[in-house]
Amino acid sequence: MTRPRVSCFGELLWDVAGERRTLGGAPANVAYHLQRLGVPARLVTRVGRDALGDEALDRLRTLGMDLQGVQVDDALPTGRADLALDAGGHASYSFVTPASWDALEARAADAPEVLVFGTLGQRDARSRRAIRTLAADAARCVLDVNLRPPYADAALLDASLSLATVVKLNDDEVGTLADWLALPPAPPAFSAELARRY
Repeated sequence: MTRPRVSCFGELLWDVAGERRTLGGAPANVAYHLQRLGVPARLVTRVGRDALGDEALDRLRTLGMDLQGVQVDDALPTGRADLALDAGGHASYSFVTPASWDALEARAADAPEVLVFGTLGQRDARSRRAIRTLAADAARCVLDVNLRPPYADAALLDASLSLATVVKLNDDEVGTLADWLALPPAPPAFSAELARRY
């Protein structure tokens, strides 16, 4: 059995805005783009045994993605996030909870050289344990800070940062982390202190 070079581990969900439905989730997006760039990447996620899960699998097949890491849950529904925009155009999300990706399992076949994972994919203890299991054996871990209230937690973030070799975050997340971790808010100083601390 060949070890996957990259496993992108976490949520696969439908973003729903009115009548429009888009398949998403940070790990799925990263896996898709890595594959387009010729990097062997496996999406490790979980869908429900339901219509949205079937549609998600069909879409992933159409995109030519590796489905070996996709687990199917007999009890929990496929992930969904209903999107709302405020007057300033800022998005908020209402997630189906629990969803199938909350019950992700760490399987030996999915253990990678490089693990890509996020904070949102750890909102449930089951998926959190699975990430820790795979991270322990990975040569590199890439953390996608993906703070989505009410699943934004300073203790979870601290534990995730301690696993990470590379951290990806946006400007808003820099501000939040600077507050939570008492880091300087200016990006160069923030990055230097984050690297020193972790």
